[in-house]
Order: sequence, then C-alpha cells, then structure tokens
Amino acid sequence: MIDLKHLDPSVREVVFSGPSDRKRVISDLPYIRSPIAEPALDAIRHWGNSPRGGGSEFVLIEGDPQTGKGALLEEAHRRFAADYPLERRSVLYRASGAPTRSRLIHQLIVAGEVPHLWSNQLERHFSRVRASFERENVRVLLANKLHDPAPRRAGPYLTMWRGCCEELGIHGAFSVGRRAKKFLADDPTLGARTVPFELIAWPAATRWVIVALEKALSFVPLPNATEIDADFMETLYGLTGGYPGRIFTRLKLAAALAIDRGDGKLNPSHLVESAPGRAWT
Repeated sequence: MIDLKHLDPSVREVVFSGPSDRKRVISDLPYIRSPIAEPALDAIRHWGNSPRGGGSEFVLIEGDPQTGKGALLEEAHRRFAADYPLERRSVLYRASGAPTRSRLIHQLIVAGEVPHLWSNQLERHFSRVRASFERENVRVLLANKLHDPAPRRAGPYLTMWRGCCEELGIHGAFSVGRRAKKFLADDPTLGARTVPFELIAWPAATRWVIVALEKALSFVPLPNATEIDADFMETLYGLTGGYPGRIFTRLKLAAALAIDRGDGKLNPSHLVESAPGRAWT
C-alpha cells in the first residue's frame, strides 16, 4: 500500500482517479505562505481589530510582474473573511483601466453589493457607497494593479484611492508595478500613514522555498508529488527566475503532463516539455 500522508487529505481521494479528475484538482493551487509576503498580510489583518473612524491607514504592495501582488491581496481578502466572518468585511477591487472617480464608485457599488445605480448618477450617490460600507462594517479596501494601464498615472491614482478610503473611513491596500514606483516619488503624501512592502522573486536554494514548494506539491494528485531534488529545483529556477507566479504556472503545466504520461512524480523533463520554448529570463 502506498503511503500518501505527504499529500493533502483533499487530494488523496483522487490520486488514483482518471486523468480528467486529477487535472481538475491542480487547476487552483493554494496560496503559499512566504517570509516575503507575510508581513504585508499581517499588517492588513491587523486592521480588523482597529476601531472604525480612527483614521485610515494604507499598505502599498510593490513588485515586478509575477511576484504575487494580486495573489497576496486575494489571500488577504480570504483571510479577512475567515477571521471576521460576520462582524467585519473587506472588499476586493480588481482594477483594470483608468480608475476615474465615477468608474471607481461604480466598481465599489458592485464590489460592495450596493444596489446598481446608473453611471451618470454615481458622483451624487457616493454617499450610498459610504452608507453600504458602514452598514456592512467594511473595514478594508483591497485594490490590485494601481498602475494599470499607465504607470505614470500611478501617483494621481494613489491620491484618489487614498482620498476615497478616507471619505469612507476605511483602510486601503493597493498593488503597484515596479515601473510605476518612480512615478510615486513626487507624491508628498505617499509616506503619510502608508507602509510599503516590496515583493521579489523567491531566492533559490533557500529552505523556506523548498518547504513552500513541497506544500504546493502536496495538492498535486501524484503519488510521489512532493519528491523534488536539486536537478528539479535548478530547472524550475532556470525557467522561471524564481518568480512565484511563474513557478506555479509551470508546476501546473508540468503536473498535467505527468498525469497524462502516467508518471508518479514530477521531474525536470515535465517542466521543460510541458511548455516548450516558454521560459522567463
């Protein structure tokens, strides 16, 4: 009998199922804790204990593409819901396109489950957003991709986001790409109640990285999924540069190929052949 105790219990029951069932399991690997991201998550989590009306605080998540900025905010949203299932809420805003004030209010209405209002009424009905957030006890606004679509507009966007949070009496956590960071330097209010956190690529050959990868692989339905060696790590980092978003994409593709081939664990060939020619350097 094969020992599957290294696999997550949710995966053990399907590890010997058909390929289609097993590939469904790998479609969404869980968020993996890391010493790089945890301080930002802790800061956001702390806001759940702060009294309403005590002044807004802000967290700015900076980093290159694929360093996990969006994943961090989604995890913060998930944890907030788990820690405060009834009495407090967070709202996750997936920014895309220039966030004019009217558009921002519209998205807050949708995210905050406020009754829909026609776009030409949005400015006048900002009070409805405030009332809904107060009624639902929303404490935190999480906004991804503050730099989209124009990095040079990140400074004005940040000022607008902060102003809206202050009007609503809530805290805010925002993500911004590294290219946009230089455009924030001219904002004299950036340092006021704003704590920056920088996400970087995971350093190779670090013990916590190996533990994190083993944790991720425990959700892959292969009998020996967590068995990784130095060659595997070297190949993985050569293909991804250590960026967590790229790592998880490559792991999913490699796991799907291993399942199709009937293999019991991952090896470097799965990483290379699952997406030939696709490498980030």
